[in-house]
Amino acid sequence: MNLKIAQIELVVNGAFMTERIGCPKGSIKRQTMIDWTRVNELRDEIGHEDFNEVVEMFLEEVEGIIERIQSSHYTGTYEADLHALKGCALNLGFESFARVCQDGEKLAAKGQESSIDLPSVFASFSSSKSDFFGGLDTS
Repeated sequence: MNLKIAQIELVVNGAFMTERIGCPKGSIKRQTMIDWTRVNELRDEIGHEDFNEVVEMFLEEVEGIIERIQSSHYTGTYEADLHALKGCALNLGFESFARVCQDGEKLAAKGQESSIDLPSVFASFSSSKSDFFGGLDTS
């Protein structure tokens, strides 16, 4: 049996994504912005009702940190805030967002805060959030 595989590589808001789709049935391998295995594990661990509450708390936490960073009166440290964002992201399976935060965190740790691409951090969260809610029903 011949198997054709298409591989698509995209850079979306600074995050690398690969999608390999093969036929026949059952041979789909997909790596996107979200670690759906982590999402399903978390949902199974805490239950569907509590899962929704955790998602809501996650979004509030992340959005609060992002708003603080975007504030003209920002007095925090990028290293600590990006570390917190990375932790939140990994807990809920936002892999791509976590990588972007980690890149920024590393730059901040080296004293290179001016090199952090904050618009990419914000865009990655927005894209990951859209991908998450778009794929939640199919995960």
